[in-house]
Amino acid sequence: MLIKDHKTYTDFFRLMATHHKKIHHSEQHFAFARMNLSAHPILAKEDIHEFINGIRSKLHFPCLLLNTFMAKPSSDDSYDAKRKTIQGEFFILDRGEQMNWDDQEDIFDSTEEIGTDIMAFLGDYYEDAPQEGIFQWSDAMTEKISNLSKDKNLSGTKFYFTIDIPNEVAFQLNTDAFDPELFE
Repeated sequence: MLIKDHKTYTDFFRLMATHHKKIHHSEQHFAFARMNLSAHPILAKEDIHEFINGIRSKLHFPCLLLNTFMAKPSSDDSYDAKRKTIQGEFFILDRGEQMNWDDQEDIFDSTEEIGTDIMAFLGDYYEDAPQEGIFQWSDAMTEKISNLSKDKNLSGTKFYFTIDIPNEVAFQLNTDAFDPELFE
């Protein structure tokens, strides 16, 4: 279940959406989607509104929306400690009554609980397998979000996280990817 590329990243979160008891994504109960939001905050807001309005009639709630991750190489500690730093984010959203603030508070709490379950699962996985990466708890963050659809009735919690993947997993030179004369 190591997250090392986009496929394994997507597979992990699809698995979480499928097996979390409050989401239970399936082909008949569509409660998981992936998207690619702009890194610019204003454009990202427009992107998510457009995305949700395009698929909201297909989604069941609560749902998990997965944004693509950003990755950067890092060697802060030393040259020998190269790693790939994955910065990911996902949303847990639910539908509520428009302009019902008590309902929105309940949605904030329930979506935070679901996302926290997933973050804890991810953190425990990497604590049990540190050779595959380190989940950076100090970089994890949540944000409450609301008014995400035309009806302004979608609210939830956005989760940010960081995983450092070690050199042995992320940055091995694959000499087979190049013509042999390059290494002569």
